[in-house]
This record gives sequence, C-alpha cells and structure tokens, in this order.
Amino acid sequence: MLMNNVSKYHLITFLMNLSFTLPIWVIFGTDYLGLNHLQAYWLGTFFWLVSAVFEVPTGSWADRFGRKKVFSWGVGVGIASSILFILTRNFYVLMISQVAAGFALALKSGPLTSLIYDWLKEQKRENEFLSITSNNLSYLFVGRVIGGALGGIAYTMHPTLPYILLIIAQIIALVIEQGLTESRHLTEEPLSDKTVIRESIINFIRLMKKFDFALVMYASTAFTFLANMLWFAYQPYFQSLGFDGAIIGLLYIPASLASALGSQIIKRIMPKIHTSWLYVIMLGVTGTVGLMLNSLNIWIAMLAIVFLAIVFGFDNPATASFFQQHYPSKTRATMSSIESLIGSLVLVTTSLMTGYFLDKHSLNTLFVFVMSITFASAVLVGVASLRLSNNKPVAK
Repeated sequence: MLMNNVSKYHLITFLMNLSFTLPIWVIFGTDYLGLNHLQAYWLGTFFWLVSAVFEVPTGSWADRFGRKKVFSWGVGVGIASSILFILTRNFYVLMISQVAAGFALALKSGPLTSLIYDWLKEQKRENEFLSITSNNLSYLFVGRVIGGALGGIAYTMHPTLPYILLIIAQIIALVIEQGLTESRHLTEEPLSDKTVIRESIINFIRLMKKFDFALVMYASTAFTFLANMLWFAYQPYFQSLGFDGAIIGLLYIPASLASALGSQIIKRIMPKIHTSWLYVIMLGVTGTVGLMLNSLNIWIAMLAIVFLAIVFGFDNPATASFFQQHYPSKTRATMSSIESLIGSLVLVTTSLMTGYFLDKHSLNTLFVFVMSITFASAVLVGVASLRLSNNKPVAK
C-alpha cells in the first residue's frame, strides 16, 4: 500500500529529526574544537540568526513556487552545510557553513506544515490538523530518541560521525519528500515576492491587534525563551555531574519519549482549554523545573527534565492549531515564516544568554534567573487570560 501525504509527512519528520548531533553539539564545540561556552553556543545556534534574515523571503517563495520545491532546496543546502563539519575543524569555516545552514533552515521552516494544512483544507478535512500535528510531533521526538542515543555513542567513536549519520538521514528524507502531493491553490496566478510579503506583514500586524492572538504570541515567545534556556544548559549540567557524551545521549531517551507523550496528551487538552491558559500551565511547569534543577541532584534533575520535555510536547501543536486557523491560504507559508522569524530570534537570544551565564556565572544562577522570570510571566499571562475569559468567547 502506497503512503499518503500524511504518512510521508510523518516519515520525513522522523528522518529530519534523527538528531544525531543534539546531545553533543555543545561538547563538540568545547571539547573537540576547544572553544569556550559562549563560542560553542554561538557556533551551534548562529544559523538561527541567519535563518531569521531569510525567513520571510523564503516563506514567500514557498507560497509562489511551491512548498515541496522550496523544502527540497532547504534539505539540499542543509546537507551541503553539514558536510563541512566532517571536513574541517576551523571555527571560522564552520561559522561560514552556519550561514548556509541558516538559509537551509529558513527554506525548510513552514512549507510542509502549510502544504499539509492546505491539502487537508482542499479535502475539507482541516479539522484533522490538530491530531495530525500532534502525531507528527510524536514522530519528531521518536526521531530524537533514536538520534540522540546513537549520536552520543557515535561521538565517542569519532566526533564527526554524528554529522555523517545526519547527512544520510537527510538524503533519505529528500527522496521521500519528492512523492508529496501539493494542493491546487498554487495553480492560481502567483503573486510577486513583494506583494506576498506586504500582504503577510499587513495581515500579521492586524492579527497582533487582536487581544487573544497577541496574548498567545507573547506567551509562546516567553515559553520558548525560558524553557530553552533550561534546555540549552542540559549538556553542561550533566557534564558537571560527570557524564560523558554517550551517557548524555542516552539521557535524551526519556526526555524525548516524554515529549512524544506530551504531543499525544495535548490532543485531549486543547479542545477543553484556551491556548493562553495552556501556556500558563506550561510556564508554571517550567518555573518548577528551574527550582528542581537548582538542587543538582541527579534523580530530581531527571524528573525535572521529564516534566519539561512533556510541556515541550505541548508547544508545537498548541501554536500550530491556534495560528494556522488565522492565516489565509495564499500567504500561509509566508505568515508561518514571520512566526518562525520571531522564534529564531528568540532562540538565538536564548542561546547567547545561556552561554554568557555559563561563562560568567554558575548553573545555579541560571536556574534561579529562569525560575524567577518564568513564574512572573505565568502570573502575567494568567491575569491576561482572566480578562480574555471575561470578554466574549473566542476560537480556541
């Protein structure tokens, strides 16, 4: 039986998230390249900043030329950038490769989600999107389970081996992606880049004037910043407890499985609660995790990581189901790219702040900082959600 669009979407997501480098990218920078923490985090996340520059233009290309075609370009460029991690140990050459990686990320950001949503909409099945997104996220985290475990072991065999495995997985994904079916909305006369971007920015500004949309955007941005600050400290945290790359890779297994579980739990929660209240819960859990990590006890730390991983599993289905219903089809990928642009800038800021804290202060200082800001943000979002609840009902 041939796979349909959704099955291919899940398999591509699984392959693209066989994150063999996920448990070792900080260690790769500090131990293999000899960098300090700030340099290692800069190398590991500079591509997000580059991606932010290209997010909106590449989103308009996906709307104009086809989501499948633009995603293919992104995978191809990403493979080329990964090859340099095998060929050189020069920090500056690797930073140049991150420019290509950032451009690739921008090309890959949003096209497949938009392709699937419009494919479902064409068949009047868009009500299935939340369930499909949640299932897709499970494939993502299962990929991270396998990739993380194998990547940590591969690193102990040779530091560049995780990058070789990453390239192989991306090539297979590129082959499968060619079989996706795109909706017919692209047969309409294409808009120019300038028109698509202008319309998307106007629509996004209009949406940000809506209280519920702006609230969810703020809450999801705060969660992305604060939760990832804890997550980026994961590798140096467990290094400080005496674990090597192989063990750290294995520790990603319970975390990724917990996120896969969270992506399934969210399907039951979303119809019963407004997205802003969901982020109050997620921020509250993140603050509690910061408090638990401050103990520097391995068993409490593992429990904290599992809690954090579960709410990470909530994040993508929550934002995708909320934001996608507000985006018009003809500019859907471009507006998704504006959303991704915000996320990329937040992640770069988070990474640099994490590196700065680890170079200048202690892990405990970082955890206390995150805990304090997160609880304050949870209160602010909760108060705003009460105001929203007192007004007329809005779509979830």
